[in-house]
Amino acid sequence: MAAKKVDPKAQKKTAGAKVKATKKKEPKKWVKTTVKETTMRNVIINEESFNKIKKEVLGMTVISPSNISTKNNITVSLAKRILSAIVKTGEIEVIAHSSFGSIYGKKEAKVIAEEVVEPAQA
Repeated sequence: MAAKKVDPKAQKKTAGAKVKATKKKEPKKWVKTTVKETTMRNVIINEESFNKIKKEVLGMTVISPSNISTKNNITVSLAKRILSAIVKTGEIEVIAHSSFGSIYGKKEAKVIAEEVVEPAQA
């Protein structure tokens, strides 16, 4: 009778399993967590800085409260108040509004196209 052929790959797998079983489990290495620094942002602004922000906003194409808050080191809630005040004056308009936030843009001049009336041919 012929002897059964033993697959060499199967021997390696069983040998590897035996080695793993005999090894002691190593303790887990804990990763050191980094602490994120919190930045102190302004909650109140004066008239001079409001005018500066307003001038800056009017030059932007797409405006969001987060953009303004990061550029001027103010809170997002204060940036929302500033933008709502500028919207009330009519210098910018709300492009998109959702529960997550609003996106503002320049108010485009809406040109009413006049109908060109051609003279009736006789």
